[in-house]
Amino acid sequence: MVSSAGPGAGPHQKSRRGTGSMSDKRHIWDRYANWNEVGSLEDPRAIRVKITGLPANRWEPNREVEGLAPALEAILADCQARRGNRGTVVDFGCGLGRNQPFLRSRFDRLVGFDLPEMAAKLRADPAAAGYDAILDDRAALLAEPVDVVFDSVVWQHIVDADYTTRMVDELLGLPGWRWLISFTNAGVHAGRRERGLALGTAILRDRGWAEILCLEDTQTFRGPHMLRVLRRPDPPAAG
Repeated sequence: MVSSAGPGAGPHQKSRRGTGSMSDKRHIWDRYANWNEVGSLEDPRAIRVKITGLPANRWEPNREVEGLAPALEAILADCQARRGNRGTVVDFGCGLGRNQPFLRSRFDRLVGFDLPEMAAKLRADPAAAGYDAILDDRAALLAEPVDVVFDSVVWQHIVDADYTTRMVDELLGLPGWRWLISFTNAGVHAGRRERGLALGTAILRDRGWAEILCLEDTQTFRGPHMLRVLRRPDPPAAG
């Protein structure tokens, strides 16, 4: 799992703190993997090693994947048509902000979302200046007018079918959410004969979301990953 406050916050306004506790289950992936344990590490260098599996001095921001540009242009054109700007993206599981430079360069508003321990680490990191909001509470996230959810190898760790379905149902309440960009390890298949398919992504596809891009990326992470871009179906025309 990898990288990296409320509506109207400026780009250097650090955060609106969440109010939820880990025990109340309002946090989306608190039962999966060891992410909160990683976020509890005191030394950011140790967190970077856990995130990447590489020495801390080899930490680099993620870059735009070759072949993603046409889909991004379609997303930005859609945002411009609907909102008159380049839209809002949520860095879902933002970690220490490894995705921040790329996402900041493309979208007008960038929201980071992670568990409280990790969000607190990001707020103390220089990368926080690139976020308009850093949230650790699901209710606060659901108040954001999000156009794009950017999932960088987070959804692949959420594997319980009932829990994932509830997560997807809740995220569908995001005001204006129309696009998913998702990285998944090529070995994940959500019980289907497809490489790099997270269960949450499969659920959206089953609900009519169109997959407009699927490509293999071997540069961003160790080992091959699949990058998928999904678009939400348009609502039926008013009768």
